[in-house]
Parts: sequence; C-alpha cells; structure tokens
Amino acid sequence: MTIADLLCGAVFLPAIGVMASVLSRPNTTENASDKNNQSPTRRQWMNPRPGLTSEVEDLRALHQVSLVDEEDEGANVARLSGGVYGFTYSPLQGCPIFRKKSTQSFEVHKLSDDSVHLVGFVTEGEASKLSTSSEELGVRLYPEPREQAFRAASIPVSRIRSSSGPARSDGNALWLVVG
Repeated sequence: MTIADLLCGAVFLPAIGVMASVLSRPNTTENASDKNNQSPTRRQWMNPRPGLTSEVEDLRALHQVSLVDEEDEGANVARLSGGVYGFTYSPLQGCPIFRKKSTQSFEVHKLSDDSVHLVGFVTEGEASKLSTSSEELGVRLYPEPREQAFRAASIPVSRIRSSSGPARSDGNALWLVVG
C-alpha cells in the first residue's frame, strides 16, 4: 500500500462523504418551501383533517373514559371496570389494553355500563351508515387515518357480527360486519 492509497482511503474518501452529506441537506428555507410544495395526496394522508385529534377526544368525553391506570396496563379489557380506554394491537382477541399508543394500534373504550367500543377511522360513507342504519353492513376500520378513511368512529363490540384481520399490509385494517 502506498502513501497515495492511504491518503485516498483514509482522508479524501471520508471527507468527500461528509461534504456530500452536508451539501445534500436542504437548508431550512428550502425545507419550509418543500413542505408547502408536497403533493396534496401526501399532505392529506399525513393530516387529512385538522380536527381529527379532537374527534377522538370528543368520543372519550362522550364515553366518559380516562386512560387505563398503570397497574391495570396489559390486562384484558373484559376484566377491567368501566370508564377506561387504552390501546391494543389485538382489539377482538383477548384485548389487552395499554397506556401508550403505538403505530397502528387500536383505541378501545370500556364504558361505565361495561360495553366495549373499538375506536378507529372509516370513510364518510361508512360513518354515515354506521350512525343511521341498524342493518348489517361491511366496514373497514383503521386504527389511524388512511386514504379516504379519516372519519373517527366508535363501534360497539356487541354490534360486530364477524371480523377478519387486522391486515398488516392494509394499514392494520379490520374488516367488520356490523349489525
């Protein structure tokens, strides 16, 4: 190995990598303009509606639930007293609930009358049918807003006739038949 090889491998290549990294980062003014120039589809998916968080908070207030206590964390929702909510990846099988919302986890409410509700996101059409119809209908419930499913909904588990999923490849959606 020559001195030229050593200099090239030990000094110049790392220096080039650092320079490339620095030069490839947009400055803050470019960053701000990039955010404003994102495609509408991308922007809508990230934040489809500004009041989204308040919709879920409104459901919590309507249901009169508070976050599950630390000592009850991980317990099956069926064993808990009413008036709590938490998060789970297993909303229909066993349903352990936790305090921390993880990516693509469902919110579950246990009301004071001991009924259990799944909280998620559906399309506008599905939300309308859920609130006005007692007939059997198919619903795709997402744990987070996705594509056209950006309307917060609460579905009582007692109304669920059958289910499949969650489908990890489809945003962790549950396919539900609700009656």
